[in-house]
Amino acid sequence: MFGYFGITPMGLVGAAWATVIALCYRTVRLAIPLLMPSFHDLYHTRETWRPSWSHIADLFRVGMPVALQWTSEILVWTLFVSVLIGRFFGTADLIATNATWQYLRLAFLPTVGVGQSLTALVGKAIGAGDTERAMRDTRFAAILTVVYMGAIAVFYAAAGSWLIGLFSEDLEVIRVGRWVMVCAAAFQIFDALAITYVSALRGAGDTFIPSIFLSVSLWVVVIGAGWGIAVLFPGLRSIGPWMAAAALIMLTSFFLWWRWSCGAWRKLDIFRAATAD
Repeated sequence: MFGYFGITPMGLVGAAWATVIALCYRTVRLAIPLLMPSFHDLYHTRETWRPSWSHIADLFRVGMPVALQWTSEILVWTLFVSVLIGRFFGTADLIATNATWQYLRLAFLPTVGVGQSLTALVGKAIGAGDTERAMRDTRFAAILTVVYMGAIAVFYAAAGSWLIGLFSEDLEVIRVGRWVMVCAAAFQIFDALAITYVSALRGAGDTFIPSIFLSVSLWVVVIGAGWGIAVLFPGLRSIGPWMAAAALIMLTSFFLWWRWSCGAWRKLDIFRAATAD
């Protein structure tokens, strides 16, 4: 991008090429151990490459609801930022919101990483027939993410003005951003629980009902309620839609906790097989 080490500066084109190179490297890096003799001796990776259409169908059945949910999330949060914040309230609120999003990534991306690990652990435990282990792993992940995001919440609430000030020196942006950061702090613990329990449910193959609930609630609460607050209470400015976003995450965390606790996932058989060979 910037022309270091004698390379001609390429700007965004350079970033695009770097992304392609990184993806190619990752593919080769993962393929090499997959084909190594030691790995083949354990998992017969050179002999089991042929497609299994029944298992592919099962993967679509489990994975498609999650894919649709992610699509809905992208659309909803794009509308949230560009329309509910940008068009309703203007530049200062938009800058404050975008700055807050950058800080939110510091909170939820590590938690998403823990969630992906939990998905694998829950799936492995259920595959071994050990549902108690799946519950123990989920409790541990919940405690870990709540402690982490709880600490983040305290930091956001206490230092919101300073954090927004790192992005902009505009006093109006800092004033609005401080309250946006308070809203963000309010839902951090709930976000930790939501990410943890949705990850555990995915590991158990319970994706359809949680994904439908999340997709519908995103449109109803974030877009519907957020738009209503923006219209009826314009004096709240961007804090109104952010309050709707906080309410959504709180509602989601309670639903996903209930879904996991009720144990419906125990009755699922992802690949409809009684035993594993």
